[in-house]
Amino acid sequence: MDCGSVHYTAISLSLRLWSHGVLQKPSKGECCGCDAVFFLDVDMDANQTTMRGTATIEVTMASIVAMAAFAFGLSYVLDGSIFFLCATVTTTFLIGLFVVLFLNTGRASSTDGLLTVVAFYSGLTWLTIVFTTAAHGWQGRWGTSLGALLALALVTDTVVLLYTFLPVRNRVARRWMFRALWMWIIAQFIAFLALAFISDYRLGVITIILGVHLMLHGMRVGGGCSNYGLSIVVFIFLSALLFCIVGGWSTAQSVYKTPASTWLLPNYTWHGGNTPVTGVSLPQSLSFLPVCLVRFSSTVDIVGMALFAKLSDAGSLDVTLADLHRWFPNFRYVYNDTFLPLSFLQTKIFTSSLKGHNTTIVTLGTTDQMYPVMESMTIWINVVALSLLALITPSGWFVQLVSLISAADELSALLWNSSIDRARDILSAYVKSIVSPTHDVYFVGHGLAGAAAAFFVSDLPENMHSVTFASPLSAVAWRRGHNWMSDELSSRVLSVVSSSSLFSLRWMWGGLSYMIPCNLPEGECHNIDSMARLLDALCGLNTKSDGN
Repeated sequence: MDCGSVHYTAISLSLRLWSHGVLQKPSKGECCGCDAVFFLDVDMDANQTTMRGTATIEVTMASIVAMAAFAFGLSYVLDGSIFFLCATVTTTFLIGLFVVLFLNTGRASSTDGLLTVVAFYSGLTWLTIVFTTAAHGWQGRWGTSLGALLALALVTDTVVLLYTFLPVRNRVARRWMFRALWMWIIAQFIAFLALAFISDYRLGVITIILGVHLMLHGMRVGGGCSNYGLSIVVFIFLSALLFCIVGGWSTAQSVYKTPASTWLLPNYTWHGGNTPVTGVSLPQSLSFLPVCLVRFSSTVDIVGMALFAKLSDAGSLDVTLADLHRWFPNFRYVYNDTFLPLSFLQTKIFTSSLKGHNTTIVTLGTTDQMYPVMESMTIWINVVALSLLALITPSGWFVQLVSLISAADELSALLWNSSIDRARDILSAYVKSIVSPTHDVYFVGHGLAGAAAAFFVSDLPENMHSVTFASPLSAVAWRRGHNWMSDELSSRVLSVVSSSSLFSLRWMWGGLSYMIPCNLPEGECHNIDSMARLLDALCGLNTKSDGN
């Protein structure tokens, strides 16, 4: 599901509301298949032919929640608090739930159904504006599009309110006005659905599925159908969207503003090269886990690689330099780049020269731009779903299924994809300009950014290597059309994952990952701070001297 395109899900409820708002509810003995002809024969109740006096409780509740959603969204645009964004999403989906539940009671009249669905339509439109403003601002073509969308919603709301409260007593006239308004709303929903397919193929498929579900729910016989199934679907969509928001926010919060070297392994200082891990005595090496042995470099140990991954989250140059001089005094800072104005990915480059041999560390981390990071959280939804399928699906079928999904995913133009493509082009050109037999380059990262670091290595010369921590290699691999199970990459990519669970989604991390035990909660185990401490405790490589 695309976190920024929730407006298009309105097509699903329109199918259900058509079957109520313009159709008369059939009796238990009637066939639901004849409901379609009722659109041309809708009857207007007596209270729908005169000016309305007071709104019903259903309309009142939907309107109050819609106004709350508007207030929360405006607060988020002005303040930027994650609470207001979550509240905006929750109240908007609550309107949708109210629409279905109220109409299924049979108490709401045709006009009431029209008012409630317009309240939901307005809430979804406002939610789209909030998301898009947070991502791109109200400027340029985005501002023009948002202005047109807002004007369209205001026109729809105004016309519906005029229809509802104007004292038009001619029943035939009000009937045709009613039909015209419903056709106007449904035409908008269909147009938005077409745009959903153009901009995001997955969203179009998901919206169609939800729409068919709601349509079948609406074509029930009598009032004996349970609302639980429909409520579950609404809550699943709400949960997925909140997962994207909270996950993106927590990832963006990993960017730190003060030096971490004062509290994260403060005694660690690596001067490199003089005491490589491969030089330890045999009895001592037996106590080491395989991950503790140097795979690629004698310049930086595995703990140092984890600390470089931590450096990727430094929020300013001063913080980066303070931690770099504390942990790696023999390295110097080169530069950093975020590639795009709205990118979830940033890179920092560090280099060191020791005895005629040069080492460059390229770290990839996330920025504090919440919206692109939030879009990257859609990967985790795909990962969990596909990992569950992997348990019961033969490997050959599973690979074919994954390839089909990733082919459809290529039609989606997320900010995450543009960040990856731009970073790959720039970094590939930079690395190829410095690579030589006496110059090693390592890509280091954690989380989704770390998986991107491993992905970049596959397109670079063979002496390029990658070290990642808690990175879902397989998730990014199938999304980018690669296969991490290749033997060619096993000597170039080291992926370290810590887990406290015996049952872990191995497919998510990939066959190249090395799993180390962790006694912390599962969420803490994947934190780069915890992994650095864990590796330091397991490997015993906390060099407190100058390396002599």
